[in-house]
Amino acid sequence: MEGLKTTSWKEKVDVKLHQLSIKELIALVVKLVSVAFFSMLVIYAVGNRVTMHYQELFTRQILLITVLERDIEENLVNYALLQGAIMQGGEEAVQRDFITTLTSKTNNNLLLLHQLVKEDEKLLSVKGELDRHHADLAQNILMLQSLKLGNQRSTAALNSFKKETLSSFEELIILREALSGKIALIDARNMHSNITKNNALVRANLSLGIKMAELANSVSVLIYVDNIDQLININSNQLTQNLKQVENAIKQVAKLTKPLSSLHALYQLTNEMSLKLKGVNSRLLGDGLLTKLIKKRFASNLALANASKSFQLGLDVIENDLTLMAVMTKVVVAKAVNEIEKISRLSILVLVVISFVFVLLLGWLLAVIARQINNPTELLNTTMERLTHGDLTARLPVGESVPAEFSSIWEDFNAFAQSNEEVITEQELIFDNADVGIGWLRDRKYLRANQKLLSIFGYSEEDFLGKNSRFIYKSEELYREVGKNGYAALAKGEVYVIELELLRADGTIFWCKMSGKGTGSDDESSSIWLHEDITERKLANEKLYQLANYDSLTSLPNRDLFNIYLDEAILKAKRNSTEFAVLFVDLDRFKHINDSMGHDAGDMVLKEVATRMRSVLRESDILARLGGDEFTIIIDGIESSLGIEKVAKNILDELSRVMTYKEKEVFTGGSIGVSRYPQDGATRGDLLSSADSAMYEAKKSGRNRYSFYASHLGDTGERFARLSQALKKAVEHNEFELHYQPKINMQTREIVGAEALIRWNKPGEGLISPFEFIPVLEESGLMVQVGEWVIFETCRAISTLVALGYSPGKIAINLSERQFGSMQILDSIERALNETGISASNIELEITESLMMDDSDLTMDILNGIKKLGIDIAMDDFGTGYSSLAYLKRFPIDILKIDRAFVKDITEDADDAAIVDAIIAMAKRLKLTTVAEGIETEEQYAFLKERGCEIGQGYLFSKPIPFGEILELYWRGSRLEILGVDIG
Repeated sequence: MEGLKTTSWKEKVDVKLHQLSIKELIALVVKLVSVAFFSMLVIYAVGNRVTMHYQELFTRQILLITVLERDIEENLVNYALLQGAIMQGGEEAVQRDFITTLTSKTNNNLLLLHQLVKEDEKLLSVKGELDRHHADLAQNILMLQSLKLGNQRSTAALNSFKKETLSSFEELIILREALSGKIALIDARNMHSNITKNNALVRANLSLGIKMAELANSVSVLIYVDNIDQLININSNQLTQNLKQVENAIKQVAKLTKPLSSLHALYQLTNEMSLKLKGVNSRLLGDGLLTKLIKKRFASNLALANASKSFQLGLDVIENDLTLMAVMTKVVVAKAVNEIEKISRLSILVLVVISFVFVLLLGWLLAVIARQINNPTELLNTTMERLTHGDLTARLPVGESVPAEFSSIWEDFNAFAQSNEEVITEQELIFDNADVGIGWLRDRKYLRANQKLLSIFGYSEEDFLGKNSRFIYKSEELYREVGKNGYAALAKGEVYVIELELLRADGTIFWCKMSGKGTGSDDESSSIWLHEDITERKLANEKLYQLANYDSLTSLPNRDLFNIYLDEAILKAKRNSTEFAVLFVDLDRFKHINDSMGHDAGDMVLKEVATRMRSVLRESDILARLGGDEFTIIIDGIESSLGIEKVAKNILDELSRVMTYKEKEVFTGGSIGVSRYPQDGATRGDLLSSADSAMYEAKKSGRNRYSFYASHLGDTGERFARLSQALKKAVEHNEFELHYQPKINMQTREIVGAEALIRWNKPGEGLISPFEFIPVLEESGLMVQVGEWVIFETCRAISTLVALGYSPGKIAINLSERQFGSMQILDSIERALNETGISASNIELEITESLMMDDSDLTMDILNGIKKLGIDIAMDDFGTGYSSLAYLKRFPIDILKIDRAFVKDITEDADDAAIVDAIIAMAKRLKLTTVAEGIETEEQYAFLKERGCEIGQGYLFSKPIPFGEILELYWRGSRLEILGVDIG
């Protein structure tokens, strides 16, 4: 129909609203407000309940779980320390109390942890694994302690039985030596008296000696077995046969001596040997007790090693369980934070929507009744705008000025505003009082920061908010790295976690764990970051790393860490085609310092040596302690050998400077071997082996020097190893012998004594030069044992001379520095004098000037003890070392031996002649006897005689000769007039 038009729904509503009275309109507004207010209350209640739930979960469960995890980790560290104490053999009672306390603490922590995770099936499952693994760990530590005690008992039992067996066998050897000596004496007398020798007895004695040597070899193999394979391969039939052969040889000697009354003493010795052999036989071939003890010791060692490995695996398993639980709790924390953020955003969104709809409707109504409610409506709009823009204190005024129709609306609105303020205030309290530092950033600037975050960094809120976060990073590079990697992860909706060092307000650095998450809004630059101070955990980890990779005494890298550095140096040099050097440093005379002054002095020397070497090296150079007195150095960026030589010289200069320990001077030095990459080796093993060989060459060349590796040094190192093994066998098989060089009265040329000199008669090679094997004896630690043999052998020789009616004079015995490590040397000298029955006036002991540098109480006590026995002390090689008149005054010296280096050119070199004159004159003033070594010409002899030297020795009179030939010299009783007197 034309002229008709349709009315819209808006027009219809307008008409309808205009038909309502103001009261009805207000009633309608009140209804709308009520609906909106109720909706907001519901939203607030739901959001507040969810927020409180996650807050309670965080404070009452997660934080306590974290604390308990750290306590359990600390107990694991204590378990590891306890394992080390057990393996080192600490006090059993202390260990047992520690185990009980530690197990109790861990069980209590696990019980508390159970109460916290019993509502979470996943965490409860991990907690169950923790319980089971800790129970296994507690059982393993008890087992480890029990195995260690068993190991100590089995070792003690084995050592005791070995000692008793060796003692019985040594007594048998002593009886054999006494028998042999008496037969040799009888044979010498028969020869002197032109009496026919008893060849049968000599042969029987020789056969007995051979069988005894074979038995000694079999016994030494059994006694000194090193591993179970050697024990299995021991030929018990051979040992039985050796014992039987010795028994038959003894019976043969007894058969030859029994019929003759003049040989009754020999016959008695054979009877004693038979009895002693039966004792040895019962120990070695009885019920196999020695073999059982050895096997028991091996089994104990294996069980102990397996138990220790099992215990370590247990620690690792528990650590993995704790790590898993920590990860799971972190997931719960992240979930809680995420849920809180979601609820907050959703509540705000709903409130905004409801408010927006409410305002639209209200505005529509107010537009209809503008005349009646214009002013109240404008006031309401203004107040609403303040509220929606964050002014939580916004309220509608109440009183007479408010129309009665609006009073109820005013009251409802104000109640709503108050409730909304309380909700937001509660959220602020949760934010500010969280136990984790929380910061809200936009464009990397802090907009909000809770109290925990401010306390972590030590800033006030005014100094923190609004600033770019650059000020908490210790470097620009670190700030950029976190910005690049962190915000890239946040843009993908991921949680970014990093552990790094940050700065506090006071400038101190601490370890912080940062967890970032985007706010989820359209503004990608906005994010929330959690901050946790993890310095204590980092320090604990660093301490474990330090213990595993650094030497506890010197704080230098240990062998394991040095190997890592060396492997890295090889890879770097190979990649860059560069070179580097490895220096192997071994301290000289360090064992003597330990033995004479104690291990505290040795520790002081090692720390001082480490400090001195570090002071002459660059920051880029690697210095490590391999163990004992061995150090290694990696010198990078070398261009020539001159640079390495300069470093080596600087190190030697530092090591040669005197040290002081308890107001006493301590001298040491070092021998340095140098290998270079790649010419001396392309692998870690080759480089270290080459440097080690070069170091031994430096020691052989006189010590306190350095040596570069050369191809022939590899052979030298192998020869040193072979010599060391061969010398051990030489000690066991008695391959050493003594030669004697006569000493003569310079005025009469009559023999007044001799010097005992050790020789090694190696089977198949003959005599080995002392200059070759004596340094090896020193380095291998055999010198003390061999030196004791020299003392006894010399005393037996003197006893033979006296028994034959000769006056041997004074026989000189050389002492090594190694023998001054304990008072055992005094016991050896006294036993030798008592067993041989000789006078102390028949021997003199020679020491070197290097020993005099050791002014320790132990050295002085030993020298004074020697003097109390009535034995003269001679200083050998006087004038070639650290000569000092103070030493002559302080030490009880009787004799000065002028070194052959001065005697050699005494008739040609005025300086040498002046030195010798001064030494002789000084000796006379000090009432000391002078002995000149190395006299080879009559001119040298005449010069020394004229100057008043009292005693001489050298090739002019005789070279060192075997005992049989020195015996012939004493038998002649002649004067050694000319060089032509060459015995042998």
